[in-house]
Amino acid sequence: MSANKLTPKERQIMDLLFASQAMSVGDINKSLQDGSSYSSTRASLTRLVDKGLLRFTRDGVRYLFSPVEDVETASRQAIRRVIDTFFRGSPLATIDAVLKFSGESLSADELKKINKLLDGLDTDSEPG
Repeated sequence: MSANKLTPKERQIMDLLFASQAMSVGDINKSLQDGSSYSSTRASLTRLVDKGLLRFTRDGVRYLFSPVEDVETASRQAIRRVIDTFFRGSPLATIDAVLKFSGESLSADELKKINKLLDGLDTDSEPG
């Protein structure tokens, strides 16, 4: 199931779990801070398991929920959604926005690393 089909609460739960990797229902419910009941949070987790996005393991008397996908895969998909949604599919427009947003706070070392990344790109594959 695509992560695009998540409710706002499901997206928030997924974000929490990607940040922490595994949490109990109670820990997730406390972290949501939206006034949700324990049973409402548990129902959201069950839906996410049914969608194939979460798995659970038993830890004593409680269950720990964790994402099925690894963080790297999920982050690539999230970045692709941002590029497609806000920048009309243009990586250049995305990079421009990121640099404008964080340009003043980038250190000289970070700028050198960005330049090194750009220098390492394969420009031979560009249409000519």
